[in-house]
Amino acid sequence: MRYVFLLACILFFSACGGVTYTPAPHTKHDRVFIDSSLPKDIVKNLREIKNLNGLLEFDLILRSSTNRDIIYKVTWLDENGLELPNVIDDEYRTIRILANKDKRIKKVAQHKSAKDFKIYIQRK
Repeated sequence: MRYVFLLACILFFSACGGVTYTPAPHTKHDRVFIDSSLPKDIVKNLREIKNLNGLLEFDLILRSSTNRDIIYKVTWLDENGLELPNVIDDEYRTIRILANKDKRIKKVAQHKSAKDFKIYIQRK
């Protein structure tokens, strides 16, 4: 009986593993990391610019064939690839993507020292 319980515990905790991210194959510099349970083609477009104030910003367009709730998080990186403090985007945010409709996420860095970014997307 003890072994059955131990086996059940092992199976339960192995199924509760962490989220596996893989870069979206067609995005620039592998900046968008998508949970393996989501389709990779959910990302339709990613554009970035440096605005007139010298801040990095991006425009991400998502699209799904079904209604889908996802969560996302943005991390801003300095020229050395180190994560910058980010009060606004520190937590995951929830959005709903309606079937066959574009959903746009636009973000602006808080620091001029932000030279790059990463976007993490998960199923809610």
